[in-house]
Amino acid sequence: MDTNEIVRTQFNMFKCSYCKLIFTTAEKLMNHQEIYTKIHIKICRDCEKTFKRQTHLNRHLLTHYGIKNKICPDCGLRFSRNDALCIHK
Repeated sequence: MDTNEIVRTQFNMFKCSYCKLIFTTAEKLMNHQEIYTKIHIKICRDCEKTFKRQTHLNRHLLTHYGIKNKICPDCGLRFSRNDALCIHK
């Protein structure tokens, strides 16, 4: 995305030109706008599931490789993702 295309609000916020959401940084806006401008280009080599963002693929890969470094402080149960730990609590 060209910086000339970034829409700033009067409070130095950054507005998405597709859905009008507002972000605090240009980087957050550009990451968000990937969902509108890119197709599913990230593919899991293990199961062929597709993702729009590399960060989502990286998070997904944890489920394949059994890396469970999120530990419940109450019972010691281990999870690969923070969201799963939060649901458990």
